[in-house]
Amino acid sequence: MKRIVLFLMTLGICCWAGAQEHLKFKNIPIDGPEKAFVEALCQNEFHLVNDGQFGAALRGRFTGKTVDVFVIPTSEGTTSRVAVNYPSPDNWGSLRLDFYTLLRSLSFKYGEPVEMTQEFQLPFSDGDGRELEALRRGRARWYARFVSPEGTIHLVIANNPMTQQPAINLLYEDAINCRRQDELNSQDL
Repeated sequence: MKRIVLFLMTLGICCWAGAQEHLKFKNIPIDGPEKAFVEALCQNEFHLVNDGQFGAALRGRFTGKTVDVFVIPTSEGTTSRVAVNYPSPDNWGSLRLDFYTLLRSLSFKYGEPVEMTQEFQLPFSDGDGRELEALRRGRARWYARFVSPEGTIHLVIANNPMTQQPAINLLYEDAINCRRQDELNSQDL
């Protein structure tokens, strides 16, 4: 009987410890003070572009491309999200290839996406030569969402907030810290 109780306690501790993991970006847990996370990225060949009131902006190499990275903290200053904006390519073929390359890599690491949409709305369609126009006008939706116990990763083709041109965006959301921010927000509601 003691062995069964000891086994169940050990199993419970292992499950609890496993549930406490944080999502990682560049093998850095998305956790801790924003400044510490930014410093860790700077040690990984990123450089700080702007450190604003709502988070930090950095530039560096990620998946073989130069990208803009935004570190988004909770209201308490704990890192909770990391957004990655890829450069806007010149043509739809390059953009689609980059999307599928990232989709394959994310699927390899996190399993198949739990949600995926690849569609154009009339009068646009894939192959009509106006795909980038459709994306700029909000008449196309290319999106995949991956969920793991540590958090959620969103892969989307959308207008880059800086250039307003279609580009790939990734959003990493740490489950623990996003939940904490939800708890803080709910106190105000």
